[in-house]
Amino acid sequence: MNKNVVSPEALANSESAAGSSRGFLAFSLLSALAEGAQQVIILWTAFQIGGSGLLVGWAVFAGYAPAAAVGLAVRKHADKGDARSLAGWSNWFLALGSLVVGVQQLLAGDPLISVIMILASQALLSLVKLVNKAVVGRLLRTCLQPEAAKKTLQLSSSASLAGQVVGAGGAGLLLSTGLGPAGLLICGAFYAASAFVLRLAVRNDSARARRKNAEDEETPGTRRSPKVRSRLSPALVSVLLFSVPSSGSLQALTTLLPSLSEATAPSAPAFYAVMNVTSMAGGFVAGLILSSRLSTPLMVLRWAMPASAILLVCLNLLGAEFAVAFLAGVLTLVLTLHVIVMQVLTNQTPPAEEVGSFAMTRNVVASLSKALFALAAGAISSFAGLEAAVWALAGVCAVFWLIWWRQESSRREGVFGEIGR
Repeated sequence: MNKNVVSPEALANSESAAGSSRGFLAFSLLSALAEGAQQVIILWTAFQIGGSGLLVGWAVFAGYAPAAAVGLAVRKHADKGDARSLAGWSNWFLALGSLVVGVQQLLAGDPLISVIMILASQALLSLVKLVNKAVVGRLLRTCLQPEAAKKTLQLSSSASLAGQVVGAGGAGLLLSTGLGPAGLLICGAFYAASAFVLRLAVRNDSARARRKNAEDEETPGTRRSPKVRSRLSPALVSVLLFSVPSSGSLQALTTLLPSLSEATAPSAPAFYAVMNVTSMAGGFVAGLILSSRLSTPLMVLRWAMPASAILLVCLNLLGAEFAVAFLAGVLTLVLTLHVIVMQVLTNQTPPAEEVGSFAMTRNVVASLSKALFALAAGAISSFAGLEAAVWALAGVCAVFWLIWWRQESSRREGVFGEIGR
C-alpha cells in the first residue's frame, strides 16, 4: 500500500480543521473591528461628558467587573452546555446593545441617560466576553489538534488586534466628523456578522473532533487520573498570578489615553484616535512577533515587565505628540506580548476537560485586574494628576518584575520553566 496516499477520512479531517481555523480567525477579526471602534467612541464620549479620567475609569470598570463577579459564580459550569449554541448566540446580544446605545446617542438624549447607557453596554460587553473566552477555548480544543489550536489562538490574537486597529481608525474618522453615534450602529452590524461566521465555523466538525479527543484520552498509559486537580498546580497558579500585571496595565493605559491625548493635543479627538491606532497597532505587531517565533514566551515573561516600567517613565518625561503616540504603541506591544503568552498558557496548560473552567477562572482574575487598574488609574489621574497615575503604573510593573525574578531565581518547577524550550 502506498504510504503517500492520503485517505479520504484524513483529507476530510484536514479540510474541516482548516475551515474551523479560518472561521475562528474571521470571528476574531469581525468581533475586534466592532470592539475597537466601540471602545474609542464610548470612552471618548465618557471623557467629554465627565471632563476627566474618572468617568472613563468607571466605564472601563463596568467593562470588566461584571465578568469577575459572574465568573466566580458560574465557573464550575463553564465546561457544560452546548458550546456551539452559546458561541452562536452570544455576539447577537452585543449587536443589540451597540444598536441601542447608538440610537440613544443619535437622539441626543440627557447626559445622565447617556452615562447609564454607556455603563450598561460596557457591562453587557463584559459578560459576553466572559462567555466567549470559555466557549471559544472549548471549541478550539475540540475542533483542532493541540498544535493547530495553539497556532490558531496566536493568529486569532493577531487578527483581533488588526481588527481593533482598523476599528479604532474608523471610529476616529467618525468622531472627527461628528458621526460617532452612527459608528455604534456599524459596530452592531459587525457583531452580528461575527456571530453568524462562528456558527458556520463549528457546525460540522465538533462531533468528529470529540471522537478523536476521546480516543486520545483513552489510549493506555495516557488516561488521566480523576483525582488530579490541575487547577491547584503551581503552574496554573502562576498563570493566574502573572495575568494580573499585563491585563491590568493595558486597561489602565486605555483609561489614561483620553487624558493623555487632551494633555498633549487639547480638544483633538483625531489625535486620541491616532493614539488608539498606534496602541492597537503595537498589539497587532506583538501577535506577529510571537506567531513568527521572533521571540520566545520565556523571553517575554522575563523582560516584558521591566521594559513596560521603563517605557512608562519615558512617557512621563516626553511631551511631543509623536513621542507620546510612539511610546503608547511600543508600550502596548510589550504588554500585549505578555497577555498573548498568558492566553496561550491558559488554553494549553490545563487538561482538555477543564479548559473552559480554567479559562473562566483566569478571565475572572484578568477582569478583576482590568477593572481595578482602570478605576485606580482614573481616580489617581483625576485627583493627583496624570503624571502621578503613570508613575504608579510604572511602579506596579516593577513590583511584578521583582516577583517574577524571585520566582525564576528560586528555580521552582512549573510551566514557565518549559515553555521557552
